[in-house]
Amino acid sequence: MPRKLFTAIIVLAASVCLLLYGATGPQPGSSGAAADSSRETGAAAWLGTNAVKPEDDLEVAALDARDFALAQKENQPAARTERRAANQARRAADDPVNAEYLGQLVVTARDGGAKVLSSGDSCDDFASIAEAGDGTLYAAYAAYFDGHDQIRLHRRLKDGRWSTRTHVPLVQANADIWMPQLAVDASGRLWVIWCEQTDQTETRSGNWDLYARPLAGETWGETVRLTNDPKPDINPHVFTDDKRNIHVVWQSHPKNNGDIGYCRFDGKEWSKPVAVTSDPASDWYPHVAVDKDGTAWIAFDSYRNGDYDVFLTSVKDGQPGPIIPIAASSYYEAHASLACGADGAVWVAWEQGGANWGKDQGYWLKRGNRDQGTTLGSTRQVKGRGAG
Repeated sequence: MPRKLFTAIIVLAASVCLLLYGATGPQPGSSGAAADSSRETGAAAWLGTNAVKPEDDLEVAALDARDFALAQKENQPAARTERRAANQARRAADDPVNAEYLGQLVVTARDGGAKVLSSGDSCDDFASIAEAGDGTLYAAYAAYFDGHDQIRLHRRLKDGRWSTRTHVPLVQANADIWMPQLAVDASGRLWVIWCEQTDQTETRSGNWDLYARPLAGETWGETVRLTNDPKPDINPHVFTDDKRNIHVVWQSHPKNNGDIGYCRFDGKEWSKPVAVTSDPASDWYPHVAVDKDGTAWIAFDSYRNGDYDVFLTSVKDGQPGPIIPIAASSYYEAHASLACGADGAVWVAWEQGGANWGKDQGYWLKRGNRDQGTTLGSTRQVKGRGAG
């Protein structure tokens, strides 16, 4: 990958900042009407062309984090249960330490050349980044703010600085979202793809589905609902091929177990969801890449053998291919990612842990002094394999 195109994001999950590192060298639709109440016009209300201002003072960064923690504590809804309130109070006791750590991290990151896009008012994670054909970079992330979720979006300005944020209009104003992803199509439109829970009440859970919304210039298009199954559709991954077609995979739950779903945007319309896998055991965390012939290759981990193993499959012209075992030992093998080479080879990487991962507790294991399994927090390795 050319150095001028290399940009990586480091995110602090459940923290209050989002950091970007860039390499040195040359810088080069069904629709939902409801949206974030502050962004009902459909325009991308970037906060001007202002750039994010650096805050190089450790004390300021630490105070921002403390102020956010105090505001969260003071604005708790009255109906919050005692248990949640107790957990909140316990976390608040740790806030000064967390704030100091965060402040040090922000200063260290800036000293190392990182651009800090957020600090102080929200808990941010699930960062995604995409580049348009003209070299414009976009970065988005999920932000927990004032009791609900937002998707905040930044773009890189021509002078190399990053803009202040705009909010992506979501299905519900007080949204509950998961894992936003970015992609740019052949027309140069930015697509934001995310999971959102809708139709929930105070006493009943709603349903999680996938949604997509395009941004053309400064104008947001209509929201497209990609899935409508009554069971959750979550954990998406997005890939853009050489022709700027957008491929999306996710974990569906049609029979309460996890299966893999797939859809594609060809520049004009989104395809209907394709059921890529169907197995009594759960398939998890799909990752997609597309080869030079347009075949979408999908890696995922599965519990179909009684422990977590890695498998590979494909979709060509809307038809799923065979399922190929990639790593199917007694070890913990999961969280696969993949890439397609110019020579047609498909490369898969994954995490590997010890045998019988997560099966270190329980009556059956302790009875008769049976062999213990590998603990949840045990050391893992990264493995890889080529296919094709």
